[in-house]
Amino acid sequence: MRFTGKVAIVTGGAAGMGRAAVLGFFAGGAAVVVNDIDEAGLRSLTDEAAALSGEAAAEALTSRVVPVPGDITDPATAGLLVELAETEFGGADILFNYAGGDPDLAPQTPFVEQDEDFWARMIAMNLTSTLRTCRAVLPGMTARGYGRIVNTGAIAGRIGGPNMAVYSAVKGGVIAFTKAMNDPAAKGDLADAEVVAAFPGGSPDLPSSRDRVGKYTEQLQQQGIKICGSIDE
Repeated sequence: MRFTGKVAIVTGGAAGMGRAAVLGFFAGGAAVVVNDIDEAGLRSLTDEAAALSGEAAAEALTSRVVPVPGDITDPATAGLLVELAETEFGGADILFNYAGGDPDLAPQTPFVEQDEDFWARMIAMNLTSTLRTCRAVLPGMTARGYGRIVNTGAIAGRIGGPNMAVYSAVKGGVIAFTKAMNDPAAKGDLADAEVVAAFPGGSPDLPSSRDRVGKYTEQLQQQGIKICGSIDE
């Protein structure tokens, strides 16, 4: 199987592309340490992974899936994920930073009406959490000579969006950070490494987002960004 012998860390893994990634890694033979603030979502994810493999949920938990409920904005979370990957499976080969988004899921207010607590939460969820997990995982990857990191960008980080000034700024920061980490000087001794950004456009299974997926795909292609496939792919 494609990921046999590999160990992946996934943040925001209880739903969306994060969940699809966890199940894909698991089905491909990898062990997965998965974090999300949604404990119920993590439990259902474990059940789904167990069903895929024919294992009992408890066996799946102890063998190849370690759910870690918690807030990714907590400074201790990144270190805990990497520590568990080390102690349970020998260290992480893959990191997928999917956690993030908009902390206020209500209709977004204009920039001038936002308070700085909102800004801070947005930065912490999307940018700072990405920096922390990358910093935590890279020493082990360097020691083992192999690493793959996927950070989650957004089309808003490339072209902006109405009432999305701060979100656009932080996702632009994630994209710039990802580009910088691919510089040979940033990789240092980690020669066999790739750091890329994923640009999710919503789930095509949701009627409300099908048109948006097509629009985002076209915009990304205009920006010269390679379209690799669907969420499941």
